[in-house]
Amino acid sequence: MKLTFWTLGALLAPGLAHPRLLSSVRDGDLAAVSAALDAGDDVNEASREPFSVGRGEITGVTPLMVAALDTDSERRDILVAKLLGAGAAVDTEADDGTTALRFCVQKDLASTAALLLQAGADVDGTERSGNPLTIAAQFGYAEVVAVLIDAGAWLDAYSPEPIDATPLLMAAARGHVGVVRQLLDAGARTDLENSKGVVAHMGAVLEALRGQGSRSVEVVQMLLSAGAPASDLEDMVLARPPSGIEAVELVLQMVRAHRAEQQAAAARPLVVWLRGRGKWWLLVLAGAYWWSRRKPKRPSRKSE
Repeated sequence: MKLTFWTLGALLAPGLAHPRLLSSVRDGDLAAVSAALDAGDDVNEASREPFSVGRGEITGVTPLMVAALDTDSERRDILVAKLLGAGAAVDTEADDGTTALRFCVQKDLASTAALLLQAGADVDGTERSGNPLTIAAQFGYAEVVAVLIDAGAWLDAYSPEPIDATPLLMAAARGHVGVVRQLLDAGARTDLENSKGVVAHMGAVLEALRGQGSRSVEVVQMLLSAGAPASDLEDMVLARPPSGIEAVELVLQMVRAHRAEQQAAAARPLVVWLRGRGKWWLLVLAGAYWWSRRKPKRPSRKSE
């Protein structure tokens, strides 16, 4: 068989499409990865051709990003640690802005995300790469959320369009009860709006009206208890779409019950006072009032 230049090129092209180190990481071959690093291969050399990442193909992928996508959890963390030890740049972005940390967040890989954060990965990301905490909140990945919060993630980071949300608004709108509780416990604000003026509890109500009743109603209750105002909810709920009647009734009952609870709480100190010493003071005041209103006796003739 006669091999022409073009035939030889076609046979070799698949192997030359990606750097040797990246291909070894993709194959999960720990020995080959060690050999490539020992031979002095560039630990940050990115793919020259589109690389499949499960949701499509992107270019500019580094070995560290590929390691973060390994499906074997034990091998994945070994590969990531090995590459970080060899000097892998932790915050490099692929051509679409994706970083190794973002891959971990999107895939719910808490232990690997922790390794990257310990190596200095930007916990808040960039506008191009996206905010990791908001992404984790979107999918309801509680373990990743915990890792990011422990690493000092900005709880109230706003992601512009097309996300248009804070982590709390995103978690509330998706009905992720556990993540909402994590964010509230960590101190996330309940009053921050997106560009449309929607705050977290309103986002949860909108989801309840779209048929995500039980979870979203629980989220609304949680946010109201955390201090979110109830005053703006009733009008919004009454302007409901026809498909959300059951959720509407639940939300309205909850809002009205919350308002009644607030009124009762405002009156509670007075009730406690009246049940204690207050009742005796009332008796004293009533007696004083009666004494001041009584008519004086007319003097008798004998006294005259």
